[in-house]
Amino acid sequence: MSDLDAQIIVIHDIIIPNDNNYFYYTRKFNKSLILDFNFKLTYESWDNVFSYDDVNLSFNNFLNTYLRIFYSSFPIKKIHYTSHTKAWLTQGIKISCIKKKAIFELQK
Repeated sequence: MSDLDAQIIVIHDIIIPNDNNYFYYTRKFNKSLILDFNFKLTYESWDNVFSYDDVNLSFNNFLNTYLRIFYSSFPIKKIHYTSHTKAWLTQGIKISCIKKKAIFELQK
């Protein structure tokens, strides 16, 4: 007899996150998208904002309208980020690669 019991744990479907490959969300802003945003804002009817006597309802309507236009003009994009850092690539190796490339170009 013993006071040590054997225990077996079986874990299925373990997903190990990889730090090199992950994604993030971003929005793209450029002049044409900003002009589109301004255009949509100017042609929006703001009657529903001013139709309430309650300030909270008016603000909520304004915010809903503004965010709807903002999200349609600047859509969110999912971007996969992969780390391309090469810690093993030292400054000496980089200089050697540049010199090797220059010699190869001269040889051609």
